[in-house]
Amino acid sequence: MLISFVSGACVQAQDHPNEQCSGSNPQAGRVQLSAVIPASATGWQCYGAGRCSSFELHAGDSIQIARVENGWTCGYVTSADGAGPEWIRSSDLAPVKAADNPPLSAWLGTWAGGEDVVHIKASATAGSLELDGEATWNGRNGNQHFGDIQGEARPAGNKLHYVKCGCVVDMELIGDYMLASDNLQCGGLNARFGGVWRRKQQ
Repeated sequence: MLISFVSGACVQAQDHPNEQCSGSNPQAGRVQLSAVIPASATGWQCYGAGRCSSFELHAGDSIQIARVENGWTCGYVTSADGAGPEWIRSSDLAPVKAADNPPLSAWLGTWAGGEDVVHIKASATAGSLELDGEATWNGRNGNQHFGDIQGEARPAGNKLHYVKCGCVVDMELIGDYMLASDNLQCGGLNARFGGVWRRKQQ
């Protein structure tokens, strides 16, 4: 997954936070996820000495919330263009609610995070799901590393724990989004099954 944005123009505006977006989730162990509401919104990344760059965001882009203050939300943003810590105006966001015990059908479909894709369908084994996924890391000079997962896993509440051949992937279903992380053992160097995945439209 792309993990940095192309730099935008630095500004010294006073209508957005000028400090770096940092901090941890105030409710440790509990993910707070929100999504951009309007068709277009602005995110801000700020650096030292109050230098900030603006980035265009779109409806459905997500943010893992770290803190909220003065009408602005700070957190880790995931969009089609990349991911990173940003400020977003709180009024441009709506919380994404997670069901504690979603039906098996809630997991089904194709989930994408950047170039990484995981297909999930019902398994022949009652109560289980079948996963088929690919992860890609793009390096310099056309260098690429790949990872893959293929096998079954049984959900427990809104969480899914996949283990096969030393590869471990943990997934948490939050509405039409999925938060994922792995143990770095699922393929080539830097090919990761991690971050926020979004359900693709069928």
